[in-house]
Amino acid sequence: MFWKSRQWDSDLPSYFILSNYPANEQLVSDDMTGMLIQNAIFKLGGGGVVVGNLFSKSVGNKANEKILREAYTDNSMDELITTALKQDYIVIATGALTDKSEISRFRLRTFLERLMDQEANDKIKVLVAQDTKEPAHPLSRFVRGFGLNWQLETLESVGLYERIVKQMNSAKIRINL
Repeated sequence: MFWKSRQWDSDLPSYFILSNYPANEQLVSDDMTGMLIQNAIFKLGGGGVVVGNLFSKSVGNKANEKILREAYTDNSMDELITTALKQDYIVIATGALTDKSEISRFRLRTFLERLMDQEANDKIKVLVAQDTKEPAHPLSRFVRGFGLNWQLETLESVGLYERIVKQMNSAKIRINL
């Protein structure tokens, strides 16, 4: 599953949220992450949301390098880019997964570089934790705490792309996908 879309007001901005991987493979059921995302976008004044995933297949609670290596289809990146570019804002909400996983870093770097090639830099935002301003996932308690609105920062102010490149350059193992 590449993405899920929900629109409630076409006159308001639409958001593409890039999360990690689907909780399940069912298109009609919502999971906690999807519901939190939809509620946050509504609170931000958005009129619609597309939730996409860095990985297109559900991995459950076993997200390790071996499983993530097989957790996406060949055309998933093309689909994500095409869909993201149609929205007004693109929000990176992958949290710390890219700090822990080489494959996640590679996929996020590819996603960001393809968006930059399309000159979409001004559309890209990063969901950050309220206290540390570090990249966050929608399930993080520092994002979804009672009464908190999402805090979005620019890609440049967070330094996410630069951090990913630095981590990849210093990695002991090279990913060949």
